[in-house]
Amino acid sequence: MASVDGVPSLAELRTLAAEGLEDPWDGSETELEVGLERWVEALAEADGRLGVRVAIACAEHALPLVRESAAASGLDFGGPDDEWGCSMAPSEQLGAVRRWLDEGDELPPPTVDYTRQLNVWEDDLRPPDESPGTWFTYFVEATNLLAMAVLHGPEPGPYGEWRGPRCAARSAVCAYKAMNRDDGDRIADLEALLAAVEDALGPPSS
Repeated sequence: MASVDGVPSLAELRTLAAEGLEDPWDGSETELEVGLERWVEALAEADGRLGVRVAIACAEHALPLVRESAAASGLDFGGPDDEWGCSMAPSEQLGAVRRWLDEGDELPPPTVDYTRQLNVWEDDLRPPDESPGTWFTYFVEATNLLAMAVLHGPEPGPYGEWRGPRCAARSAVCAYKAMNRDDGDRIADLEALLAAVEDALGPPSS
């Protein structure tokens, strides 16, 4: 895989996407999403905590937009601060992972519904692309996968090949997808997401 120094540019993400690696995840539907997934996974393979930090930054960047959109659309199943599927609210799950990373807190509770996680990408179960439920589902998946990245670490999780680094990478992709809106600019969205990651990581060590 091509080496990326620091947070990648869009051109570097496209280069990663073009490499002849294994088939990308079904959830990574565009060239830039494939590049984002591959970058975060490689980063997390080298340093699991750093990969989780990047995924946290992506989810935290998406959260205000998800809150705003949930309020504007009047979702009947709530927003990111409401309990989801008899487990923690997505924002609470995100906070639990943040505390684990920053304060050495206990692991986030294993509240992930793995059956839902497996099924959410099935076309007959996923909300229509124009539905507010689509971007909310992506944010729920981002926080679920983030918790899985911490809970499973380098060991295979319930999906076999979905070890911690892969969960962190796919969490980042889901956070990006949660930002999608009909009137949005996907390139500008990704540039803003990468800028938020760069701010979260701070200047590179000399």
